[in-house]
Amino acid sequence: MPLPARDLLPLSQYNATFNGMPLANLITSRGCPFNCYFCASSRFGGLKWRARTPVSIVEEIEQIQSDFGYRAFAFVDDNFTLNPKRVIEFADELNRRNIHIIWWCFSRADTLANNESLVKYMAEAGAQMVFLGLESGSEEVLQNYDKGLKTEQARQAIAILKKYGISIYGSFIIGAIHETKKMIQHTIRWAKQLQLDVVQFSILTPYPGTALFRQAEQENRLLHRCWELYDGVHAVMRIDHLQPDEIQKLFVQAYRKFYFSLSNLLRSSREILRYKVPIKMIFKRILSFVRLRDLLKHQNI
Repeated sequence: MPLPARDLLPLSQYNATFNGMPLANLITSRGCPFNCYFCASSRFGGLKWRARTPVSIVEEIEQIQSDFGYRAFAFVDDNFTLNPKRVIEFADELNRRNIHIIWWCFSRADTLANNESLVKYMAEAGAQMVFLGLESGSEEVLQNYDKGLKTEQARQAIAILKKYGISIYGSFIIGAIHETKKMIQHTIRWAKQLQLDVVQFSILTPYPGTALFRQAEQENRLLHRCWELYDGVHAVMRIDHLQPDEIQKLFVQAYRKFYFSLSNLLRSSREILRYKVPIKMIFKRILSFVRLRDLLKHQNI
């Protein structure tokens, strides 16, 4: 299969940057075999993981550098590190061709927690940020999500990434069906304790095609089917212990407690100045919540 014909795209309209440099996106694999309870990724890419070879990936990078001058890359696979051997071979191929880039990717925390040598290779190959789906500080909630992740594995992965100077973008979800206010507040405190560089909070959203959506539909938990509000910012289903407005208040509280503490504010500000993408998405999410908050109140949602 030939490489993407990027020359056919209006590249001037793609203004994403990473560490001050124009950013190019690459997809090096499709599919995710983990099928977490809430996640819709497998509905798009399937459960079977299919991957390009390291040589193919580096050839595309080489072409993008030669034709367009990009040096910053985002690997937007659902899980770039699913096969550590492939990532190491990718790093070796970059080194063999004397190609120097910076990049970020999505990864599971448990993969990195058990493989420090992988993180070392990633850092040497130019990795500067990793997005981790940490989801919750509650073992019970993680189990309910079918995440296959323990909080201790998250701690280990974060420690290893920090050791090799790789920034961490941590993602958390609040509003699980059986989650209490106390459990959510624990997750917020845990997110602060981890000293992540950037944090994203989302409200659990039942996307069609997921096991979560089927349960919410069967148990009559869906508040509406206004798909515009199925964005991770709005509470769109009933849960056992909290009202929708309580969940949304906790959502705002989560951002406030993380970003408005002095130590986190200083650390995150540095990252925000360095990495305009994907961090700007966080602020879009908060602004979206503020704009629509009054509408939800009027609808008694």
